Amino acid sequence: MKQLAKTKVTVRLRKAEDRKEWYVYIESYPVEVSGKNTPQRIREYLNRSITSVEWDKNRVARTDAEGVKSYKPKRNDNGIIICRSESDREIMLYADAVKAHEQFLQVCELMSIPQNKLLEIRKGSNNSLEENLKVNKQTILEKKSVLEETQEKMFSVEEKWIKNEISKDTYERWYSNYSSTILSCKGAIERLSKVENKAFSILQNNLDMLGDVKEVYLRSDIMQKREFVKLVFDSNLYYQEGIYRTPTMMDILSVNYLKMKEKGLLNYQKKRDDFSIIPASGVGESRTPVQTSN
Repeated sequence: MKQLAKTKVTVRLRKAEDRKEWYVYIESYPVEVSGKNTPQRIREYLNRSITSVEWDKNRVARTDAEGVKSYKPKRNDNGIIICRSESDREIMLYADAVKAHEQFLQVCELMSIPQNKLLEIRKGSNNSLEENLKVNKQTILEKKSVLEETQEKMFSVEEKWIKNEISKDTYERWYSNYSSTILSCKGAIERLSKVENKAFSILQNNLDMLGDVKEVYLRSDIMQKREFVKLVFDSNLYYQEGIYRTPTMMDILSVNYLKMKEKGLLNYQKKRDDFSIIPASGVGESRTPVQTSN
C-alpha cells in the first residue's frame, strides 16, 4: 500500500442499517494498493459508534430514489464532527486523535531521505570523518609522546628522591604534576582510540535510519518520541484546523515540505524574527501542542 501525492485522511461516518446510529471510521484516499489498477479508499473502523450527530442542512450528502435527502455532519474549526452528547463528543475527539496520528506517520514517511540522497550524505560524511580521524591519529601520537616524556621525568624525580637529592616537598609537588599529566594523556588516548574504532559503524547505522523515519518513530518508546518531535521541530510543532503546523524544522528532513502541505499534513512556515505566527490558545484560537503516545 502506497499513499499518493494528494492522499487525504478524514474522519467519516457510516449509517447503521437498522437503527439511528453511525459507525466512525478513518478514510485515506487516494491510496495506491498493490494489485489494483486504480487508487483505492482505505477505511479503518474504530469500533466506535455515535447517535447524536448534528447535521448541516445546508450541505446535502446524497438524495435517494425517493427524494429523501441525507446531510453532511457539522464540523468545528478543527474539522471535528459536532455531536450533542458528551460521550459522542469524546468519541469524535478520539477519532480526531487517531487521524492526527495517521497524518503524523505520513509526515514521517515524507521526511525519509531517498537512497540517492543518503549516498551523497554518506560520501560527504565519510570524507569529513576521515579528515577528523586523521586529526585524531595525529593527536594520539602527540599525546603518546607527551606521555612517554612525562613518565621519564617522573622516573627521574623518583630516582632523585631515593638518592636524597631533592626534598620531600619538591618530590611531592613534581610527582603530583606529572601524575596529573599522565592520567590526562592516557584518558585522551583511550577516548580518541574508541572514537576511531566506532565512528564508521555509528555513521552507517544512523544514516540508514534516515531512510525510514516512520519505522524509527514507530519503534521508539514514548520518551524517545517526545525527544524526536522536540529535535526535529525545535518544540514548535502544533495541530490546528486539522493540520500540523510549525515554524521550525530540521533542514535535512524538510525536503518534501511542499508535498506535506499539498496533502494537508503539515504546513511549514519558516520562522520569522517574531514568534507571532505561532497562535496562542484561548478565545478565538484553537491550537493543540503535539503530544506523543505509544
